[in-house]
Amino acid sequence: MSPTFRKPPSLTDDALSHSRRSSSARYRTSSFRCNMRCSRTTCCHRFILHDMSWSVSVIKLPLQNAFVLPSGQIFVFQGMLDLCQNNDQLGNVLAHEMAHCILGHGAEQVSYAHLLDLIIIVFLTAIWAVMPTDGIAVFAHWFFHRVINILLQLPYSRKLELEADEVGLQLAAKACFDVRESSAFWSKMSLMSAEEQPVEFLSTHPNHDHRSEHLDNLMNQALDIRRQCGCPEVPHKDPRTLLTVLKKEVELHKNGQLAGVVVLQKPK
Repeated sequence: MSPTFRKPPSLTDDALSHSRRSSSARYRTSSFRCNMRCSRTTCCHRFILHDMSWSVSVIKLPLQNAFVLPSGQIFVFQGMLDLCQNNDQLGNVLAHEMAHCILGHGAEQVSYAHLLDLIIIVFLTAIWAVMPTDGIAVFAHWFFHRVINILLQLPYSRKLELEADEVGLQLAAKACFDVRESSAFWSKMSLMSAEEQPVEFLSTHPNHDHRSEHLDNLMNQALDIRRQCGCPEVPHKDPRTLLTVLKKEVELHKNGQLAGVVVLQKPK
């Protein structure tokens, strides 16, 4: 199987205007970089991905995000590319998105949402039937939606993210990426957005520290997979070491004087 890298058939007009190919060397380099990392991961897993037609598109917006469609189309925002300090980090990000597609998380979420809708309809019918006034019914309606969201929808979304982290780590390991960079990436994200992270139970994604710890717990297994696949040894210097030191410094210097965080950002 040869992965194809082609422009997706449709996007919103605004996003499409930003994702069209530019003549600038930086954009061409970014697109090629993403395509090569995806190709490397795909070619190492033909037995899993033989029926997928993968494509990677770079969207020239500063958002720090990436997502995948069930059809295998991966979209990476320029802001996410700028966060990836090396090809190993980018390879791990792409492997995570590919894992979402392989695991069928899009279909799972639709199915789960349909089940929740059925539950909600039953309860809302009961609420509007027994509440004495419309005002109380509206409040009960809103409150029930919030409870369902916090107790069922958001935890399920976080579960899928951790599942994609685990399978993505295995994909990256078999593609001979330095899997330690996955944990280092999320530790770096934690340092760079320490004061901006939402409370985890109100978020669709686990917080950065949780993801880093989860990946660390799987790291020995991933490194074993690399060795079994005949990959070259990982560099002696562990990329997580610097992040561990910086985390300790951040805890000691809450006044924001830690210059090391700036070093983590990709040089212009």
